[in-house]
Amino acid sequence: MTVLDAPLRISAVPMTDVDVLWQKWGESRDPTVREALVRHYWPLVRISAASVKHPLHVLADELESHASLGLLDALDRYDPAKGPFEPYARARMRGAVIDGIREHDR
Repeated sequence: MTVLDAPLRISAVPMTDVDVLWQKWGESRDPTVREALVRHYWPLVRISAASVKHPLHVLADELESHASLGLLDALDRYDPAKGPFEPYARARMRGAVIDGIREHDR
């Protein structure tokens, strides 16, 4: 049984699958839900890693690794009351990539 197969509460407004995941993540911090959210937002990891200018000696895989850590950090620290997730996650991932490049150059 996956996260999306679990019974859901009926509400007046239909919820998308990602809305259901966010609701479950907020209630339980279940690692299975976290994994589903990471899979959903993975394209942002690749975009964030590719959007940062970097030295030639830093591999794209390393940049994606740093961006993925930024995504995990964003999931853990996100407060829905402060706005939508994607802009927040993009900023966290970009920052993680830049920090990774700086660390690599030391």
